[in-house]
Amino acid sequence: MVTNIKLHKQHAKKPKKSSRKGWMTILGVFVGIYIIFAIFLIKSFATSPEAVGNKGQEHMVVNPTHPSHTPDDFKHDDDAKDPLIPQPSDLDPEITDHSTDHDTDDSTDEGTTEPAIPSVTKHRLLKDELYENDKVSLNYNVFTFYYAWYDAPFDSPDGKKHDYMHWNHQILDDHKHICVPPEEIGANVYPSLGLYSSYDEEMTDVHFQMIADSGIGVVVISYWPDITGSESQGSTVSDDLMDMLFRVAQKHSLKVSIHLEPFKGRSLKSMTKVMKHISDRWGKHASIHKIDGRISYFVYDSYLVSKSTWSKLVSTTRGKPHAPYLIGLLVKSTDIQLLTDFDALYSYFAVDGFTYGSTSRHWRGFVERGSQKFIPCVGPGYIDEKIRPWNRRNTRTRSREYYRKMWDAAIASGAEMIAITSFNEWHEGTVIEPALCDKNGYVKCANNDNEVVYLDQTRLHVSRFSSKD
Repeated sequence: MVTNIKLHKQHAKKPKKSSRKGWMTILGVFVGIYIIFAIFLIKSFATSPEAVGNKGQEHMVVNPTHPSHTPDDFKHDDDAKDPLIPQPSDLDPEITDHSTDHDTDDSTDEGTTEPAIPSVTKHRLLKDELYENDKVSLNYNVFTFYYAWYDAPFDSPDGKKHDYMHWNHQILDDHKHICVPPEEIGANVYPSLGLYSSYDEEMTDVHFQMIADSGIGVVVISYWPDITGSESQGSTVSDDLMDMLFRVAQKHSLKVSIHLEPFKGRSLKSMTKVMKHISDRWGKHASIHKIDGRISYFVYDSYLVSKSTWSKLVSTTRGKPHAPYLIGLLVKSTDIQLLTDFDALYSYFAVDGFTYGSTSRHWRGFVERGSQKFIPCVGPGYIDEKIRPWNRRNTRTRSREYYRKMWDAAIASGAEMIAITSFNEWHEGTVIEPALCDKNGYVKCANNDNEVVYLDQTRLHVSRFSSKD
């Protein structure tokens, strides 16, 4: 547009001085309006669910052996002809701008301190200090989402070299800056445990002990199958890693559910293959979680696969050992019609009001529909501004008050099952895993709380939920 204006000026007769001034003023006004409109469009896209809610972005992590990714690269390869991507109109109509929803206690300071060193001993003491009373009974209707995609240097028993993975998340803006651990990580909160490796069995043991001590009965493992190879950029969960997770879960009497991620080429054939493999390898394990005799699958981005594909999956696996208990992600109101073949729906996001499904005032209605189970998902807050600097409006300040309100709504809905987002999704700041309260440059604990406040609060709320009847 600007170029055309300049060309037009070359052929125009030279105006009088006074006329030229007025013309330039009018042009300036139009250019100003154009710039303001462009900024508005950019901000509207940046805060829309398709730009923020797609956790496929989280899985695309910078790996030194693979090319970097930009936000435009985060596409899903599904067999659905018209993917149902969340649109701004699907947000709850009463959503307000939470861009100022930050407590002063959750501010950040400039600078960094010495890098944290993983210490199992430290967290054994941390755990023992928190839970001095008798063990609580596990509630197998309470789930927590668990991510085994982290890696960091540690003394591996097999001598294998480990480097940082996922902690070095790319910042999803125009600069494409890559975080450099351990001083800088792709998160606004910093783990008390230090930068750990998901392959470290001792660390996993600490995690699962914390989960069990909180009364949670089921760990939902983020699962990118091996068949995708390097396409998940370091998020693939190998059979050996899953074997270890099952082994540690059994030690703590926990059950393991599967969070089936949107791997490339997700189709009827590939999903059937993955589910059969899971059933063959772990279907008879003491720690596999089943509902109605079927392995439970939380299916992320389930709305991106066609309804006919889900129908065929259900019909072709019915009565077989690998027949799944399907739990679909409820984002938009239209997802209810799309996911009628699913046994249950879940909301996932720990952002009250972000999507139709995650808006807590809708939860009772979902439960009362009765045709499908509904699993509301609760969390202590949400903050991903480190990796998505433009997403401040969706931040929910981490606090025990916010956590309690989500639990209140979930319990009041009458739901039979509740899930916690999350135990350790650090990139989005939804963790109940202990986080440092005084790490310079990172969010501090609210209201002078300690590092283990959300484990403590989880224990309290799980007890409330367990005794509601």
